[in-house]
Amino acid sequence: MVEIIGREEQLEKFKRWINQEKCSYLVSINGRGGAGKTYLLRKIHELYSKRNDLLCLDIIDFSQSKTRTKQWLMDSIASNANESSSMPMAFETYRNKSTEFDDRKPQEDAAYLSMEELEKSFKEDFQEVEKTRRCIFLFDTFELIQDSMLSDFIIELAQQSENSLFFLAGRRNAEMDGQLKKLLGNHYQFIKLEGFDEKDAIQYIRKNHAGKKLSEQEQKALYLLADNGLPIKLALALDWLSRGLMMHTLADYSANLKDMSEAEKQNIRLAFEQELVTLISELGTKVDQAIYLMAHVNRRFNRELLNLLIPDANIETLVDAIKQLSFVKCIEDNYFVLHDELQRMIVRHVWERNDQSHEARREISQKVIEYYTQQINQL
Repeated sequence: MVEIIGREEQLEKFKRWINQEKCSYLVSINGRGGAGKTYLLRKIHELYSKRNDLLCLDIIDFSQSKTRTKQWLMDSIASNANESSSMPMAFETYRNKSTEFDDRKPQEDAAYLSMEELEKSFKEDFQEVEKTRRCIFLFDTFELIQDSMLSDFIIELAQQSENSLFFLAGRRNAEMDGQLKKLLGNHYQFIKLEGFDEKDAIQYIRKNHAGKKLSEQEQKALYLLADNGLPIKLALALDWLSRGLMMHTLADYSANLKDMSEAEKQNIRLAFEQELVTLISELGTKVDQAIYLMAHVNRRFNRELLNLLIPDANIETLVDAIKQLSFVKCIEDNYFVLHDELQRMIVRHVWERNDQSHEARREISQKVIEYYTQQINQL
């Protein structure tokens, strides 16, 4: 059984909607960075991807630019569905036409397959899949395609769907609330994610070996310091404590934090946030350098850049260490994406403090530009 803390109510709703066969929903999950949107998508996938009566597809994360085209999205869905042991022939017509579309030579053939025809084929195959399987689509970092043609395409699929659920997780989903209510009516559900309440935060802390060692007073102080239970900050603090690192903000202020004014608490929270990111330097073995670089080279960081920017590192050892970090997404074993809330904190508390002239970042950016220019020229 999957262990769940603090999100039982949301997951219970998801379970209820998923079990309503022949009824489609678009579920919009809105929350600030670090509130646990990706966590919820992962839990849905963990709970339902093995069920043969469902087709729960892998999470599609729009943090990578290549994912933000309609054909890539359709190809990814078709390929993922086809890999499912329960539906080996899913989207077969579409997959054949997609191959034909990729091989087309429009300058030689005026009757080449159009994108409109390809999209029509995808939708027809999707309707066939829905007849035999209830489908679950999971989309992350939706704010990066919001108000785009790709966003419109996904919403249109949800409108036309009869037996699927579309989960959209993003920071700006609330901006679409009125539009989606109007388009989808009762088939639209909105979930607003906040930080954990104190009870859930304490439970979360106590599930961690290092957190369990904290006094009750320290546990409550950690909840307050972490923006009143913001999951990403709780997780990062517990990660550092588990590594045996001292958190001075927690030690110094846990006794009287609850009695401080809100303005005083905010100042201490800022110091706590700064300590969370400066402790990254304690990781050593080049991992800290990689994380700081990822914060600057956001969403475009891969193995080759790692080798280029940290030439004296053992890349495989470094990559293995990066993969173990809870705040880094590893995509296709090649691209590494730092959690956006941590990226914000590092830029604010590390780069802005240590590189006020921006000279170091300009030098890094120049190397990255040269690298990608070379990649483009090789196409």
